[in-house]
Amino acid sequence: MSQSVDEPESFSMRPIGHVSSPLFEKASAPRQSALAEGVRGEIVLLSGRGFEHALEGIAQFSHLWVVFVFDRALGPQRILVQPPRSDEKRGVFATRSPHRPNPIGLSVVRLLGVDGLRLSVSELDILDGSPVLDLKPYLP
Repeated sequence: MSQSVDEPESFSMRPIGHVSSPLFEKASAPRQSALAEGVRGEIVLLSGRGFEHALEGIAQFSHLWVVFVFDRALGPQRILVQPPRSDEKRGVFATRSPHRPNPIGLSVVRLLGVDGLRLSVSELDILDGSPVLDLKPYLP
């Protein structure tokens, strides 16, 4: 039997950096990284937080998970959404829609190189300036 746990009302998160991307408008962004072949950009981490050390060993991975904020999708959440190329609405949890209860995005990018606090990436489907919350190695 599970024990009842009080749920926190909210969490506070601070970005670790931002995306530098050639994608400036939602309409121009690929719907997922698999459709973003050839789209290159950078993940730029904030200085003064010791992130240089947090990147140690990351260059050995070919791909990274990028956890980011859909900062231009803020507003009323949508429980039902109509995905592109679909005639039917679905529950938001069954889609990659940015209009979520928490505007958190998750994308896989190819890591091309690391230069200080700048990570060169491709297969990028994230808008320029999007706040980055975390990076994790992608393990197939």
